Amino acid sequence: MAVNPICGSHSDIRRMKCAMWETNPNTLERMKVRFAYDVYSEEMIATFQLFQKYGAEDFTNEGHVNATINFMKHVNMFYQIHDVCNTIQHIRQRLAIKKHFTKSDDVRLRYLEETLPKYFKNWKDHTVKTKNSQGFLSKETYEALIFTCASTAACVRYLLKERKFKFVLTRRFSTDNIERMFGAIRSMGEETTNAMWLRPLSLLIKSYGLTFATVLLTVTSL
Repeated sequence: MAVNPICGSHSDIRRMKCAMWETNPNTLERMKVRFAYDVYSEEMIATFQLFQKYGAEDFTNEGHVNATINFMKHVNMFYQIHDVCNTIQHIRQRLAIKKHFTKSDDVRLRYLEETLPKYFKNWKDHTVKTKNSQGFLSKETYEALIFTCASTAACVRYLLKERKFKFVLTRRFSTDNIERMFGAIRSMGEETTNAMWLRPLSLLIKSYGLTFATVLLTVTSL
């Protein structure tokens, strides 16, 4: 096979393109889940730690680098917990975190309910204390993360304890039906305020004494 002496082999070209895609993505590429996963992957975390160890350029500020690595670890943990897809995934990938949920007192659920929210709260409090308004997540992202952590843990526990599921796979969770329901509610009136489309859900909870997990699971089963 002929090899261009300037560009190198085809595999080298592919690696170069991959590196360019990860370090300088365009608008469309930024929307890809795979890109987000690669940014916060174990390999990327290990790379940062290696650069820090050998004092690479831009990795000499230990406080900033440690904070970045810690953030990447939390995001990776969050993703892995929500990406449990079958009962043998943890065996194939040799990752205990990918094991299917079988116990309501799983440490991963406590991580979602306690450890991760505490981490983000401490970060938020620090930015308020230092008056660094640009040093934290957006309000919407922060609230969505906290809500997702709480709802995931609640749903897993509900399925295991109340519905007597043998195991739970978090990748199977979907909000498509919920989004369709709220879309239908929005289309029923001209108003588009939060109060308008949350009113029916609030009524369901008050009238029937349903928990959030019950409502969520009922809607997603439609």
